[in-house]
Amino acid sequence: MNNAKCSILNQIPRRRTRIIQCVYVVGFMDLFGVSMIIPLLSHHVKALGASPTVAGLVGSTYGILQLFSSTIVGSWSDVVGRRYSMLTCLLLSALGYGLLGMSTSIGLFVLARIPHSLSICRALLSDLVSEAERPLVMGHFNAASSVGFILGPVVGGYLTEHEGGFYTSSFTCAAIFLLNTGGWG
Repeated sequence: MNNAKCSILNQIPRRRTRIIQCVYVVGFMDLFGVSMIIPLLSHHVKALGASPTVAGLVGSTYGILQLFSSTIVGSWSDVVGRRYSMLTCLLLSALGYGLLGMSTSIGLFVLARIPHSLSICRALLSDLVSEAERPLVMGHFNAASSVGFILGPVVGGYLTEHEGGFYTSSFTCAAIFLLNTGGWG
């Protein structure tokens, strides 16, 4: 085998590993952003005039929307490709967090909570690894996401102590998702 072929074959596993690591970072940042807002949700929704019942329903929108959007976004990514759908979902997540920071109504607040990137991450990982590797890779992805979910409320709670904490958290999340798109562009 000539050196050019060896070089290409050696780059494939490195590139695949780099992509998998980028997906882990996206999973971490996604749940970091989601959970960073959690300590602030109830207070902000009530400040928008919601009753405690409506505040509870609004708090549940992430899970409800994730349940239904996963299938739709996963099917869409089968058609347009994982890279394009990942970029689109990261940009939409950034837009969502930006909208969350500017939300002045319950409707805009709910719209801003529509999640996208987690289902794409899992689909992309499934495409990149063999069936035998899948449990380990998905386990690492879930661990990275869980660490983000654990650390997010700590940062969100800290930011809450400062003036404009909700807005700072929302715009920080938007910036993080914009930075995440750099790895996919």
